[in-house]
Amino acid sequence: MMRHHIRAMAKTTYQVFVERDGNFGVVLDQMGALVRTARGFDSKASAQDWIAREENADNPLRNKREPARP
Repeated sequence: MMRHHIRAMAKTTYQVFVERDGNFGVVLDQMGALVRTARGFDSKASAQDWIAREENADNPLRNKREPARP
């Protein structure tokens, strides 16, 4: 799974992967920056939730008081 969004005018790519121990990790790749890895998620869903929080935290245009969608 790959997701993209604009962060400081550069696209960040997130890719979920399975580690050797069965946990999940996320590779964050942004043009002009070092590739980073977040590790130790116990499920693919928790890694995807983390990506969603990262995307929202870095998006200054998102209204933080927006009601939750059902």
